[in-house]
Amino acid sequence: MNKYDKILNRFTGDDTDPAWCEKPFKHGDSIIATDRYILIRIDAAKCEGEYSTHPNQPETIDKLFPTPNCNLVMNVHEIAKKINAVEEEITIPVSGEDAKCPECGGRGTVEWQYESNDGIRYGDFDCPECNGRGHVTHKTLTREQRNININGYDFNIGIIMEIAESIYQLGHHTANVVALHDYKQMMISVEPGVDIIAMPNQLGKPATSITLKPSEK
Repeated sequence: MNKYDKILNRFTGDDTDPAWCEKPFKHGDSIIATDRYILIRIDAAKCEGEYSTHPNQPETIDKLFPTPNCNLVMNVHEIAKKINAVEEEITIPVSGEDAKCPECGGRGTVEWQYESNDGIRYGDFDCPECNGRGHVTHKTLTREQRNININGYDFNIGIIMEIAESIYQLGHHTANVVALHDYKQMMISVEPGVDIIAMPNQLGKPATSITLKPSEK
């Protein structure tokens, strides 16, 4: 397994995702991996692993890659500096739909196990997070749950961290953002034959921002 195979496996989904996301798969002359928030495409010739197609993988996956419209330099060290300056955790007031309790989903009750004389049984109890109200007044957000604004467009910090670390692990200090559209995916060209797209995130105000400058090449 070389560095490209390792990066592919970094972006696979878990058991809550469709089965075709669970491991990298072959698509034309490329190997694709995605967790539905990040998608990476690597030329098959760069990889050492054996990959096959999945019967349920999308046939039109190439359409997810946006049309290039820019050429901006992303420096992973500058991105990391901006992200590391964001507080590790904050608590914010919430209302409306945002106030729905994340533990019980607004139901006010949770299913607990308890030990009875007859053995283990289940029961519904007041949610310990919201005390049975179904809503909360404040939520705690980690750094990774917040947003970073990149040239006017918002993306999840956790996603950008994953991408920046992967760029570095592939041996690069910079990569080129080649597509940046409103409400659409950002596409990053790491090197010839390696592209990454990241889904935007319009929920919540950005915790930090960075302006990428055009490549001089």
